[in-house]
Amino acid sequence: MLRLYSRCITDTKEENEILHIGNCHLGTTSSRGTTKQPIHRFFYARLLNDERFRRFYERAIPVGQHLSLEEFLKFPWKVNGVTYPSLGELFDTARNILHPNSPQCKSCPTVFGLGDAHGANVIVSDHMLPNNSREVLYVDYEAAGFHPVLLDLAKPFYNDVFFDTLYLDLLPKTPKMTYAIEGDLINVIFTPYVDDLTQAVFDVKHRFLLQPLFGLVKDCRGGHDLGKDIPLLSNALLYCATLTRDFSGHSDAFVRNLATGIVLAQAVDLEGLYSGFKSLGLNASTRRAHGFLD
Repeated sequence: MLRLYSRCITDTKEENEILHIGNCHLGTTSSRGTTKQPIHRFFYARLLNDERFRRFYERAIPVGQHLSLEEFLKFPWKVNGVTYPSLGELFDTARNILHPNSPQCKSCPTVFGLGDAHGANVIVSDHMLPNNSREVLYVDYEAAGFHPVLLDLAKPFYNDVFFDTLYLDLLPKTPKMTYAIEGDLINVIFTPYVDDLTQAVFDVKHRFLLQPLFGLVKDCRGGHDLGKDIPLLSNALLYCATLTRDFSGHSDAFVRNLATGIVLAQAVDLEGLYSGFKSLGLNASTRRAHGFLD
């Protein structure tokens, strides 16, 4: 078990995030591999039988209202010229990989974490402590517990880095995007746009969260490469993009989040993950992907 206590603070003025790690120990835990762990109810259980997707959209799909949900799930996707599997196929893959007893869950180091530590669940006190830091308070313990470390990163990564995508329906202006059902596939075209703030949040996550975490695991677990466990993160990101919010009333937000999740779900290693980030407009080079493992 890797016991990780972390404090992550994002400050838009100083672009500063602090990762505080304590009491590091590696091994196994009896809590691994059980659907009773909160985070598995949060990710895996909501994918079972497409339960959450059906609850959101069984009455009507926001695009192609003439389609049934079953028909919609069978359509392959084409995003900016690249063809991807159907959402139904990707959900099947995600269920296998995110299963508590999957090889991926068993091989990934375990942490004690909040499981949902995106910016809305972190409160930073304005009171300065004697060591010139500020107290960090966490809220919403629904997914807290012992679980694979990469699952702990999914929500804070998608909700914070892709904030403008996740809340596209609430923005005063939406990026230009076209989409249509063309023959036997769903074709989506958009120009990825990342503003300075979004890029800064991504840089903070890379430099002060992913980089030290990969290094910590490598040092503490006999050279274990978290890059081999990336399918856990990429499929959890698919969940975050497709099943976090109900976009029934906003077709643009529905399509953009599904397309984003589909792109991210393709990653099977670190290079693939950063390639996905790059295709979505982030400055995320392959060099960066490998840099913190050197």
